[in-house]
Amino acid sequence: MGEKETLQGGWENRVAAYMSSNNIRWTRSKKSFTYIYKSKEHEYFPDFYLLDYDVYIEVKGMKTDKDEAKWKQFSKTLYVIDKDTIKDLNNFFCCLVQQSIG
Repeated sequence: MGEKETLQGGWENRVAAYMSSNNIRWTRSKKSFTYIYKSKEHEYFPDFYLLDYDVYIEVKGMKTDKDEAKWKQFSKTLYVIDKDTIKDLNNFFCCLVQQSIG
């Protein structure tokens, strides 16, 4: 279901626990994605990859200009779980599943 890996912070732990307890197969994202910020190339590793949905999840408390730049350039499907989303993970994941099948 999930992997035994070190997560960064309480929100990531909360999302990982939710996914594992609801049989959502996930892994830490091991693939890097290149993006440009302030004329420099950077590598981005989203927090999670959902195996059955082919989507990436980023858990983020505060957004920065750099975050916006990397998300805008991200070539795959990415969902950001922010401070409002973390309050209702049931709703977030129900919507994600519905979008994936419909």
